[in-house]
Amino acid sequence: MKVKVSGEGFVVRSRTGFYVAPKAPERRRQGLVNALASVVQYTGMRLTARLRSVESAGGQPASGTGQTRSVEFQLGIIGDSITVDRARDNAVDLEIASVAFDGKRKGVASSSQLLATALKPELLQKIPQTGLGLPQKAGFASGEK
Repeated sequence: MKVKVSGEGFVVRSRTGFYVAPKAPERRRQGLVNALASVVQYTGMRLTARLRSVESAGGQPASGTGQTRSVEFQLGIIGDSITVDRARDNAVDLEIASVAFDGKRKGVASSSQLLATALKPELLQKIPQTGLGLPQKAGFASGEK
Protein backbone atom coordinates (compact mmCIF):
# COMPACT_ATOMS: atom_id res chain seq x y z
CA MET A 1 0.00 0.00 0.00
CA LYS A 2 1.23 3.49 -0.83
CA VAL A 3 0.00 6.70 0.73
CA LYS A 4 0.76 10.16 -0.60
CA VAL A 5 -0.07 13.30 1.33
CA SER A 6 -0.58 16.69 -0.27
CA GLY A 7 0.29 19.66 1.87
CA GLU A 8 2.73 20.49 4.60
CA GLY A 9 2.69 19.45 8.23
CA PHE A 10 0.77 16.20 7.75
CA VAL A 11 2.03 12.96 9.26
CA VAL A 12 1.03 9.48 8.12
CA ARG A 13 0.97 6.72 10.72
CA SER A 14 0.61 3.03 10.02
CA ARG A 15 0.55 -0.34 11.76
CA THR A 16 1.36 -3.82 10.61
CA GLY A 17 -1.47 -6.35 10.46
CA PHE A 18 -5.15 -5.71 10.07
CA TYR A 19 -8.35 -5.55 12.09
CA VAL A 20 -11.45 -7.64 11.39
CA ALA A 21 -14.65 -6.15 12.78
CA PRO A 22 -16.92 -8.58 14.63
CA LYS A 23 -20.35 -9.39 13.18
CA ALA A 24 -23.03 -6.73 13.70
CA PRO A 25 -24.83 -8.17 16.80
CA GLU A 26 -21.54 -8.88 18.58
CA ARG A 27 -20.15 -5.49 17.56
CA ARG A 28 -23.23 -3.76 18.99
CA ARG A 29 -23.04 -5.74 22.25
CA GLN A 30 -19.32 -5.07 22.58
CA GLY A 31 -19.88 -1.39 21.89
CA LEU A 32 -22.42 -1.22 24.72
CA VAL A 33 -20.09 -3.09 27.10
CA ASN A 34 -17.20 -0.77 26.20
CA ALA A 35 -19.34 2.32 26.68
CA LEU A 36 -20.61 1.13 30.05
CA ALA A 37 -17.09 0.21 31.20
CA SER A 38 -15.57 3.47 30.04
CA VAL A 39 -14.01 5.81 32.58
CA VAL A 40 -15.24 8.72 30.46
CA GLN A 41 -18.28 10.25 32.13
CA TYR A 42 -21.17 11.40 30.00
CA THR A 43 -23.70 13.60 31.71
CA GLY A 44 -26.17 14.14 28.88
CA MET A 45 -28.75 11.87 30.50
CA ARG A 46 -29.15 12.06 34.25
CA LEU A 47 -29.91 8.69 35.81
CA THR A 48 -30.51 7.17 39.21
CA ALA A 49 -30.45 3.49 40.19
CA ARG A 50 -31.98 1.91 43.27
CA LEU A 51 -31.52 -1.73 44.28
CA ARG A 52 -34.88 -3.44 44.74
CA SER A 53 -33.96 -7.07 45.53
CA VAL A 54 -31.38 -9.83 45.20
CA GLU A 55 -32.81 -13.35 44.97
CA SER A 56 -31.52 -16.83 44.20
CA ALA A 57 -32.95 -18.87 41.34
CA GLY A 58 -35.52 -20.38 43.73
CA GLY A 59 -36.93 -16.98 44.66
CA GLN A 60 -35.20 -16.90 48.07
CA PRO A 61 -32.65 -14.31 49.21
CA ALA A 62 -29.28 -15.32 47.69
CA SER A 63 -26.59 -16.70 49.98
CA GLY A 64 -23.38 -18.57 49.30
CA THR A 65 -21.62 -19.20 46.03
CA GLY A 66 -22.65 -21.32 43.08
CA GLN A 67 -26.26 -20.14 43.03
CA THR A 68 -27.73 -18.07 40.26
CA ARG A 69 -28.84 -14.69 41.52
CA SER A 70 -31.33 -12.27 40.11
CA VAL A 71 -30.82 -8.60 40.90
CA GLU A 72 -33.72 -6.23 40.43
CA PHE A 73 -33.20 -2.49 40.40
CA GLN A 74 -35.16 0.61 39.50
CA LEU A 75 -33.57 2.85 36.90
CA GLY A 76 -34.77 6.43 37.07
CA ILE A 77 -34.37 8.90 34.22
CA ILE A 78 -34.57 12.50 35.35
CA GLY A 79 -37.40 14.27 33.51
CA ASP A 80 -35.48 16.93 31.59
CA SER A 81 -33.10 14.26 30.23
CA ILE A 82 -35.81 12.60 28.15
CA THR A 83 -36.24 13.62 24.52
CA VAL A 84 -39.84 13.43 23.38
CA ASP A 85 -40.68 13.52 19.67
CA ARG A 86 -43.89 15.57 19.70
CA ALA A 87 -44.25 15.26 15.92
CA ARG A 88 -44.70 11.48 16.40
CA ASP A 89 -47.44 11.63 19.05
CA ASN A 90 -45.02 12.18 21.97
CA ALA A 91 -42.82 9.23 21.01
CA VAL A 92 -39.96 8.16 23.27
CA ASP A 93 -37.35 5.68 21.98
CA LEU A 94 -34.71 4.49 24.45
CA GLU A 95 -32.40 1.50 24.59
CA ILE A 96 -31.49 0.70 28.18
CA ALA A 97 -28.43 -1.49 28.73
CA SER A 98 -26.86 -2.52 32.01
CA VAL A 99 -23.71 -4.49 32.74
CA ALA A 100 -22.52 -5.91 36.07
CA PHE A 101 -18.74 -6.08 36.51
CA ASP A 102 -16.66 -8.18 38.87
CA GLY A 103 -13.74 -6.79 40.89
CA LYS A 104 -11.45 -7.14 37.86
CA ARG A 105 -13.81 -5.11 35.63
CA LYS A 106 -14.90 -8.22 33.72
CA GLY A 107 -18.54 -8.14 32.61
CA VAL A 108 -20.41 -10.94 34.42
CA ALA A 109 -24.01 -10.08 33.53
CA SER A 110 -25.85 -7.81 31.16
CA SER A 111 -29.35 -6.89 30.15
CA SER A 112 -30.84 -4.79 27.41
CA GLN A 113 -34.32 -3.40 26.99
CA LEU A 114 -35.86 -1.31 24.25
CA LEU A 115 -38.45 1.24 25.27
CA ALA A 116 -40.47 2.56 22.34
CA THR A 117 -43.72 4.20 23.35
CA ALA A 118 -45.93 7.21 22.84
CA LEU A 119 -46.63 9.13 26.04
CA LYS A 120 -50.15 10.19 26.89
CA PRO A 121 -50.48 13.97 27.32
CA GLU A 122 -51.13 13.70 31.08
CA LEU A 123 -47.97 11.61 31.59
CA LEU A 124 -45.97 13.96 29.38
CA GLN A 125 -46.89 16.83 31.73
CA LYS A 126 -45.72 14.88 34.84
CA ILE A 127 -42.37 13.61 33.51
CA PRO A 128 -40.44 16.91 33.91
CA GLN A 129 -41.19 16.81 37.66
CA THR A 130 -41.22 13.06 38.37
CA GLY A 131 -38.94 11.58 35.71
CA LEU A 132 -39.45 8.09 34.35
CA GLY A 133 -38.94 4.89 36.38
CA LEU A 134 -38.00 1.66 34.62
CA PRO A 135 -37.73 -1.68 36.46
CA GLN A 136 -34.63 -3.64 35.39
CA LYS A 137 -33.35 -7.16 36.10
CA ALA A 138 -29.98 -8.89 35.69
CA GLY A 139 -28.99 -12.47 36.54
CA PHE A 140 -25.55 -13.87 37.35
CA ALA A 141 -23.84 -16.59 39.35
CA SER A 142 -23.46 -15.96 43.06
CA GLY A 143 -19.88 -15.37 44.07
CA GLU A 144 -19.26 -12.97 41.20
CA LYS A 145 -18.73 -9.53 42.66
